[in-house]
Amino acid sequence: MDSKTIAAITVFAALTIALNLSPIKIPAPYAPFLIYQIWEIPIVAAALLFGLRVGAAVSVINTLLLLAIFPGELPTGPFYNLAAILSMLFGIYLVHKFPLIRSNSMAISGFIAAVTTVLPIYTSFQLGFFDLTIILIFTQLISGIIFLVTLYSYVQGKTQWNVAPISTITGVIFRVALMTIVNWIFLPFAPPVGFGLPTDVVLAMLPIIGVFNATLALYTIPIGYLVSQAVNSSMKMAGWIRKDEE
Repeated sequence: MDSKTIAAITVFAALTIALNLSPIKIPAPYAPFLIYQIWEIPIVAAALLFGLRVGAAVSVINTLLLLAIFPGELPTGPFYNLAAILSMLFGIYLVHKFPLIRSNSMAISGFIAAVTTVLPIYTSFQLGFFDLTIILIFTQLISGIIFLVTLYSYVQGKTQWNVAPISTITGVIFRVALMTIVNWIFLPFAPPVGFGLPTDVVLAMLPIIGVFNATLALYTIPIGYLVSQAVNSSMKMAGWIRKDEE
């Protein structure tokens, strides 16, 4: 690991921790125990600029410091955050890693838009504990916005923003999918692993937590792209060389 990479990890980790401990916290109006913050944005920017390993390193450093000084209501809470971030970064990484996804981003985002509309309908009818109305409104909003943005980017020939929408939706999908599994498995455990919640309560909470994870990723990833572009321009002016994502 060269000195520039170490410096980048240090700078982005410090920024992430500062934002994490800052008073910039907005409780979700539909579930006040879930908090919207902006500290994941530097992690996304670091991953876009220096590769997945750097983004993961910043995430791990942030987790270790939170465990030491501010774990939250649950001592193991930072590990939940780490799982959410890494799954989201992996979704972004796949888009940048495979040219086939980038070159067919409009078609893929359209396909995902259709799946995210049809699948919850099917699931809601199969599993009675899902709130059909909330899921349908949410998935329709996500799929429609992302497909329209991707279509606009394709027509305008904006390569970077042709990638950003599909990266956003893959980040959302991987984050929501993994965290649904993680919460379903671990929340029923007694503290400090989970909250000791009954299984039926956990199942009822999963759609709400899924909405939270998805909406958080929906603003974190696009802003991360904006930050990475601004930083990349500054790096070029300063003589730094951007690394390809590994």
